[in-house]
This record gives sequence, structure tokens and C-alpha cells, in this order.
Amino acid sequence: PNEPMSNVVMTDNLPTVFSLVSYTAGASVTNFIAGTDTLTWEYGTQNPGFTDTVYVTIRVDGANADSLRTNTARIEGTPFGATGPYVALRSQACPF
Repeated sequence: PNEPMSNVVMTDNLPTVFSLVSYTAGASVTNFIAGTDTLTWEYGTQNPGFTDTVYVTIRVDGANADSLRTNTARIEGTPFGATGPYVALRSQACPF
């Protein structure tokens, strides 16, 4: 959407084979049990074109050589005047 969005939040639920090592400041981290780390960045209201770069350092538990794992972050916000959220997903496959 080409309009401001409110309640902009990015959430990254790390897959069970990933263990959180470090992350970009500003994330609130919920760690229920090992392998279920959830990182959340809250951005509030943002205008079109807003960008941010975050870094997450993870350890892959039990990965085989040359294996490929995928991590997906969910970015969600509500356009002004809308009744529901707009969701974008960003996946990154990482060779290990």
C-alpha cells in the first residue's frame, strides 16, 4: 500500500533447528524453550518507503554439511482506513 501504516511489527519465529546467538538491538525476545526463539521488532506508524536492516546471528543445531535451512520473518501493519492487517513475508535460505 502507498499510504502510512500503523502497528508495524516484524516477527521472526526461528525454526527449531536454530538457536539464537545475537540480534540487532531493539528486538524484544521471547524464549520459551530452546529452539523456539521469537524475535519481535515494533515500529509503530511508518510512512511508505520505510526501511530497516536487522541482523540475527543463529547457530544451526544438528545440520548436515551442505544442508539448506530457511528462516522467514513476518512483517505486518495496518494501512490507515483498513479493517485488517497487510502482511509481507521475507524468507532467506541459508546454506550451512
